[in-house]
Amino acid sequence: MEQSITLKPAKQARYFFPALLTFDRRFIEIMDLYPLKACAFKVGEPQPMPFFDGDPFRLIATDDEDGASAVKKYFSEDATATREAVRDSVRANFSIVVDSLEKELLAISQVNRGAIFEKF
Repeated sequence: MEQSITLKPAKQARYFFPALLTFDRRFIEIMDLYPLKACAFKVGEPQPMPFFDGDPFRLIATDDEDGASAVKKYFSEDATATREAVRDSVRANFSIVVDSLEKELLAISQVNRGAIFEKF
């Protein structure tokens, strides 16, 4: 939904704000938890910047009123260091992952090519 805000349905329109009609009560409850308050755009960039109403930490906090536990859990030095280590590990193994995916694609394409030629 956020991405579709950037579509221009008509030449004279600057922005398009889509609406979602649903009768799914559980989905409605989720949408009610995170109501869209505003949406900003940077000139020349298609990426919207949504701003939701309410404090996101308070919404995900389970053991205190002000969301301090959520902040500690996701933004502590240990949590940020762990995420950085995971990113570094992925970057270090990136060439291995690319090589593996290229081999897999080659194997799949050869199987599919053989199946196509068998039909003729």
